[in-house]
Amino acid sequence: MVMDGLSALQERAQAAERRAAGFRKLVEIASDLPKEELAEAFTLLLEGGNGNGDERSRNRPTGSSPRGREAVRQIVAERPGVWSLAEIREALKRRGWFTSNKAVEVAVKRLCNAGECRRLNPGRYEFPAPAIEEAEAA
Repeated sequence: MVMDGLSALQERAQAAERRAAGFRKLVEIASDLPKEELAEAFTLLLEGGNGNGDERSRNRPTGSSPRGREAVRQIVAERPGVWSLAEIREALKRRGWFTSNKAVEVAVKRLCNAGECRRLNPGRYEFPAPAIEEAEAA
């Protein structure tokens, strides 16, 4: 049993050394890149996920994308009316703004608390047209 433990420990140490060597290569390459290209490389790496197939990592918004309530506001402003959480999630995904199911739910609940929408039933919300458009139509 001790020998099995030592073998497993040795395998883990070798794997850690391979991983560290990979990171050293990345540092060497990154140190030669201009700042703008380095930022782009990091964005590409992060958009690729964490290697575990984690959807949240692949769909995480990038720096200039709206997030949370602002992202939901922009989505529903294009089509005021009744939206389900699933429809909002799909619209966010199409734009590459999606983070997680829970984040969408929290953003919508906060919009309700702020009086920007009304909960009709679980998972369905009504988003009225902005007051500015109503005034222009009159």
